[in-house]
Amino acid sequence: MVKVDKKSVALTFDDGPNQTYSLEVLKLLEKYHAKATFFYIGNQIEANLDVVEQVVAKGHEIGNHTWSHPDLTKISPEEVKQEIESTSEVIKKSVGKAPVIFRPPYGEINDQVESMTELSPVLWEVDSEDWRTQDPDEIYQLVTDNVEDGSIVLLHEIHQGTVDALDRILKFLVEANYQFVTVSELNR
Repeated sequence: MVKVDKKSVALTFDDGPNQTYSLEVLKLLEKYHAKATFFYIGNQIEANLDVVEQVVAKGHEIGNHTWSHPDLTKISPEEVKQEIESTSEVIKKSVGKAPVIFRPPYGEINDQVESMTELSPVLWEVDSEDWRTQDPDEIYQLVTDNVEDGSIVLLHEIHQGTVDALDRILKFLVEANYQFVTVSELNR
């Protein structure tokens, strides 16, 4: 647990990795000395291994976001288990460490899904809605209007609008005396 006088925020990025936006996100995080958590889709990891390795080398956390991004509440228990386990295996193979957290696609989870994994599910308090809008001003406003100490912020590393808003979001959070932590570091 991180114990400091600053407020804490955990920025999370879903649906990567990819060769375009992931690298831009990493550069911006580095500019502000910010740590984040990346929830990766398993079937994209091997094709983007260089990105995954950079994420780990820079001290960020990787979480499981399933193999192919299905709504886990609408598939069989066996499929749920396969989606999560396959992704954990490829993450461990790629970076030498299995994830300890997972984010269910669309935030959809139920008791059956939870019973299929030992990974801790992670949702969010602040939704940037960058899955709905690519307007950087709207993304910025949604985050900055709703963030508070201890927030987990949902972002996606697959849209230009997110990248365009991120520099301003990070600047705002620094000026508001936030410390950037990974989900696992967040003092909950």
